Amino acid sequence: MNDLTADVPLVSVGMPVHNMERTIRAALESVLAQSYRNLEVVVYDNGSTDGTADVVSEVARGDDRVRLERGETNSGLSRSFNSAFELTSGTYFLWVAADDSIGANYVSSAVARLESDTAVMLCAPAVTAYLEGRPDPVYEVHISGFGPGVSRFDRLRRSNGGLPMVVMYGVFRSSFLATVCLLKLSHMADVAFMQEVAVRGPIVEEEEQRHHYSMARLWRTTRDEHRLFTGREVVGPVVMPFLPLLMDRVQRMWSLELGTATRIGYVLVVVSAECRRLAIRAAWRCYRSLVGSVRASSVGEWVYWRWMHVPGVEVRDMEAFIERVVYPTMGLTSKE
Repeated sequence: MNDLTADVPLVSVGMPVHNMERTIRAALESVLAQSYRNLEVVVYDNGSTDGTADVVSEVARGDDRVRLERGETNSGLSRSFNSAFELTSGTYFLWVAADDSIGANYVSSAVARLESDTAVMLCAPAVTAYLEGRPDPVYEVHISGFGPGVSRFDRLRRSNGGLPMVVMYGVFRSSFLATVCLLKLSHMADVAFMQEVAVRGPIVEEEEQRHHYSMARLWRTTRDEHRLFTGREVVGPVVMPFLPLLMDRVQRMWSLELGTATRIGYVLVVVSAECRRLAIRAAWRCYRSLVGSVRASSVGEWVYWRWMHVPGVEVRDMEAFIERVVYPTMGLTSKE
């Protein structure tokens, strides 16, 4: 360790990856270009079959802060994310996706905030989302209402549909993250994980943390999500895909170090929010099946903006957002 890094905390960066040969070099370069120098970068290659490992090895030869760890087979995003954290040792930790990039002061601004405010457990970024093939941003994400001045109960209540998942790419206190159950092998495991994070500790946004988030052009189906998180194909029809996620969320609330009555109350908040969501979706699907997808499109957009849009997501390209986010969410195929 040189004199420039000897007196500042080690920050660990975990980069889980599977077959991202095309983009991982740029992602690593954005990490290694940080103004904050005391970093360890652990790339967990989750059974890639392309040239991902070769690219990482080449980068590591030029910068000894980078370390490659490899899994033999694709065991899913959940295990990949978990391993990327478990193999690190820094005081602070962040995940960086292999197709994203972060601004040069991302780490330094987060560390300054965390060092100055010990109540904050996660310093979240301001996120700009881009769609593959489009140069202009589709939306931006900002977070509020989860800070140290907000009660645990209000953070729980707001996390039911009001917590953008991209905040998980913020900078955590590693000691805090070690107290949270990491991602389970289930559909949309990040939703349950981030809800527990929000309940266990305050989250704030640091404006200088600039995160460029890359959206895949194609929307993932439930089967795609299951394969992504678990590394396994779904056998047979997808029945009640919400149930494993709900069970995960309930188990996390029950694991909190709180009194029994409080834990029961938290579980009821989670279950009632899910019942409300399911009722809205069921009513919408009945309407869509009755009138058809094309005729239902305007109502579908209204339902989305009224009930499903995540607070803090500010749309920059409405046409792209509707086509890529709103219509797939509502089961609509085209605006035409």
